[in-house]
Amino acid sequence: MSDAGLFSQGLRLGSLSKLAGATGDLREGLLAGRELLPLLRARGVDLRRHRGGVLLFRAPTWLTAPALAWLIAPVAPLRVSFAAHSDPGAEEPREICRDTLAEARRLGISVPRLEAAEPYFAREATDRA
Repeated sequence: MSDAGLFSQGLRLGSLSKLAGATGDLREGLLAGRELLPLLRARGVDLRRHRGGVLLFRAPTWLTAPALAWLIAPVAPLRVSFAAHSDPGAEEPREICRDTLAEARRLGISVPRLEAAEPYFAREATDRA
């Protein structure tokens, strides 16, 4: 579910690969991921047991966004991961965002950044593409 934060920004840009080096967009993706932490908690995930996995979303974005932007290009596994999800027609990132937003709404969790990105992954938008 935390992937939905970064996916939402990649979809907004047209490709997840465009997040490489885009500090401001990565910051928004990290903040969107941070907004999803209460959703994970509501689904029964003990975030204390996953400190390492959520550190990127809890750390100050003034530090993590530039560091992530700087790391993506030269670190092959990160670059490959971003490139693997960069097909503008790929349905998986859209489906992850749709499912995550639906679950947040079902549980009454506020996720304003994901909601703001909804036009980029809404089923109606992808049906027209």
